[in-house]
Amino acid sequence: MSGVIDEDGQQWEHCNGCTRFVRIEDLGYEQPTARFKYGRDLCPDCLPLSRRNPGCHIEPDPAEVAARAEARRKYEESMQGKKWTFKDNPDGSTSCYIVDVN
Repeated sequence: MSGVIDEDGQQWEHCNGCTRFVRIEDLGYEQPTARFKYGRDLCPDCLPLSRRNPGCHIEPDPAEVAARAEARRKYEESMQGKKWTFKDNPDGSTSCYIVDVN
C-alpha cells in the first residue's frame, strides 16, 4: 500500500478500482482473480461491483484522475531548476533537501 497519514493520524489508501483516496478502515478486499492475481483493495462503491462480477474492470473516477494530473503538473513546475539531494547523517539517518541546480 502506498497511502498517506493525515495530521489526525488517519491512514488513507487508494481504491484499486476508482483510484479515490479512502480511509483504510473502509477498504474491502477482492480475492485474487485471473485478471488481478494479487487481489485488489476496493472502496465501498467498487466492492459491490466486484462481488457481482469478480475481476471486473472499474473505471477510474474522472475527477480524481484530473486532480492527480493537475497536482503532478504543479509539482513538476515547482521543481524546474531544482533537484533532490540526500545526505547520510552520523546517527545513521538520511536527510533530504531540495537544492537549486543553477
